[in-house]
Amino acid sequence: MTDDPQQGADVEPPSPTERGLASAEEPQPEIAIEVRDLVKSFGEVRVLKGVSFKVRAGKTVCILGGSGGGKSTLLKTMIGAHPATSGSIRFGEDDVASAEGADLDRIRRKFGVMFQGGALLNSMTVGENVALPLEFHTHLDPDTMSTMVTMKLMQVDMLHAEHRAPSAISGGMQKRAAVARALALDPKILFYDEPSAGLDPIATTMVDNLINSLKESMDMTSVVVTHVMESVERIADHVVFLKEGRVHFDGSLEAFKASEDPDIQKFLKAEVEDEDAGDHDVFYRQLMESDERVRLGGAGSVALGWIGRSTLERLKGLVTFLTTLAGMWALLRSSLTLSFAEPFRGQRNRSRLRALVAPLLEEVGNRSMAIVALVSLLMGAILIFQTGDVLEEYGQIAQAPSMVAFSMTRELGPLMTAFIMTARVGASYTAVLAAMKLNEEILALETMAIDPVAYLVSPRLIAMLIMLPVLTMISYFAGITGGMLVGYMKYDLSFGFYLRQTLLALTRTDLISGLVKGFAFGGLTSVICCYYGMNTSGGPMGLGRFTTLAVVTSMVVVVISDAILTTFFVTYKPLLEGWLG
Repeated sequence: MTDDPQQGADVEPPSPTERGLASAEEPQPEIAIEVRDLVKSFGEVRVLKGVSFKVRAGKTVCILGGSGGGKSTLLKTMIGAHPATSGSIRFGEDDVASAEGADLDRIRRKFGVMFQGGALLNSMTVGENVALPLEFHTHLDPDTMSTMVTMKLMQVDMLHAEHRAPSAISGGMQKRAAVARALALDPKILFYDEPSAGLDPIATTMVDNLINSLKESMDMTSVVVTHVMESVERIADHVVFLKEGRVHFDGSLEAFKASEDPDIQKFLKAEVEDEDAGDHDVFYRQLMESDERVRLGGAGSVALGWIGRSTLERLKGLVTFLTTLAGMWALLRSSLTLSFAEPFRGQRNRSRLRALVAPLLEEVGNRSMAIVALVSLLMGAILIFQTGDVLEEYGQIAQAPSMVAFSMTRELGPLMTAFIMTARVGASYTAVLAAMKLNEEILALETMAIDPVAYLVSPRLIAMLIMLPVLTMISYFAGITGGMLVGYMKYDLSFGFYLRQTLLALTRTDLISGLVKGFAFGGLTSVICCYYGMNTSGGPMGLGRFTTLAVVTSMVVVVISDAILTTFFVTYKPLLEGWLG
């Protein structure tokens, strides 16, 4: 069916037409959003097929449809989460479909989004979640910002939960808190993604009443994706019904309910099962998960599956491998830029970065020192246990301190520290970011015009770059101490002799090579683990799979980079020694 040129207008109550017809007597509000000929494809599969409709200012438009109809894809394309294949999505003079980068962020600050699960950041309190857009996009002093947060929470009747964690409040409260966050920058447009999903009837009514009160008190324009007709009847001024990626109905609520169209009647009578879709179109979800499995197979999966594949499969695997490397390189480049260039562009950027990095330094450094020291102490002890008898047999036990020192500083110290940190911290990075991705918290940051790389990846990269060399030095001393204790107890090597031999054996190049390796391993591990976390799909099973993949890939890359750096330092050691004096 074609779109009505007067879509969005009121309909004569007696006429049960398929579309709402404009009322000539009543003037229409200005158009807040206009979607025109919108097409969205994933590969060769077209999900949205020329969608067109208008949203008038101060009105509530409900987007309905059966499973796989494209309503979730439509909402995510309208907020810029998915780039449009063609068509336009206009907010006044601004077109989301063609906007990128800073222009897209500027448009996003004009609207707010409430996601299906709330998408509140679980690392923050409710009040801190509401304050987040204000911290990034305003220059308010702390007292004024606190007052603004209080006002927004009062608007949604959530002031009592300001200092509580999102996990400590009910689902309905989380959704109202998400609305408060969406209101932080005083937008005139709000998007709601299944606002009543998972709520009991009382909580559903409270959310619906909130949507209506915002429309009445603030003249708010609302776009609501839902499948609950009880809510639609309470809040809708206008209905857009999608079928197979096209607009099947576009008109008033009264005309929608009175329509004799078979598909609409099935929907109204609940003969079309939409509930399980939960606003995530089944077809789209399966398509994207399949695509993610192919695209993010990872270096380890590609290598392990290389044997026995056909030539075509091998070529596809090579493309996947190169695509993954390109994605990791892009993430490394952008995170390094945001870590070391952006902070010099203002005191505010430096203060924000310090606040984000400080707790991570505690997690990465202080809480890892004991395990790194213990493993390195035992490693030094094992080294001298394994080689001491042989050296003593040949009368070379005096060389044991040198052997332990070389092993710990050149190889074992940085390598074992990197492995421990990959398993302990890298896996945590992946799991945390993966959970945020699956809970739409990362998407929420993007729609608040907050760069997830700057907010999530750069602080983790900086923390690892700082602490891994420090932990590598701790590993040096712990390993040498372990060897010294065994040398004293088993081979009667005095502490003084052991230390003298160690200091005579080591050069500055040995110490620096280990620290450089620690720095490199820290950067590579953090970027790889963050990359897989940011690109996780497939629910809880996907979280476990991507976390395992991140750890395995990181360890493989660490060993490869260790071989490259060792070759470099061995080859150019004389030159480096001369340069260092």
